[in-house]
Amino acid sequence: TESHTADLVSAVQFGYYDRVVELIEPAPYLASTPVAGNITLLHWAALNNRVEIAKYLINKRAQVDAIGGALNSTPLHWAIRDGHTEMVIFLLSHQAQISLFDAE
Repeated sequence: TESHTADLVSAVQFGYYDRVVELIEPAPYLASTPVAGNITLLHWAALNNRVEIAKYLINKRAQVDAIGGALNSTPLHWAIRDGHTEMVIFLLSHQAQISLFDAE
């Protein structure tokens, strides 16, 4: 449902790891399913530098190079744009492709 998705996105954004797990465990496909704007939960984790949540999402098969948002960006683009070095290193260690371009 829409409220479930909003709750999940908020949990990722604010780093509520236990809540993310609680919402995804019954429906693991949510880890890789785009939400509004074709943005994935991994994008939100990258934007907000939530490395532990990103690890969990990737373990649940989130696509590290998912394209989303108005600029057709990957989570790596979002992490770089916001200067989240720890997230950038984490995504690169999980084979995020540096050769992909977005609209910028």
